[in-house]
Amino acid sequence: RYKSSYIARSLGVTGWVRNNADDSVEMEAQGTEEQIFRMLKMLNKDAYIKIEKMDTKKIPLEEEKGFRVIGY
Repeated sequence: RYKSSYIARSLGVTGWVRNNADDSVEMEAQGTEEQIFRMLKMLNKDAYIKIEKMDTKKIPLEEEKGFRVIGY
């Protein structure tokens, strides 16, 4: 979660990330397609992060400032 937050902030992506009770991680990220692509690419390069499956969907934009780690 914290690596996601660091990368998102460095790229200007807003939103949030959290751990779920089933040990999965859920993230909502807002940015340009290029920003989101770069974020995912950077996460995939991390030795301690393993993305096994990813579901995506477009949702309505929200007025957000920054990127935060939230609890479940």
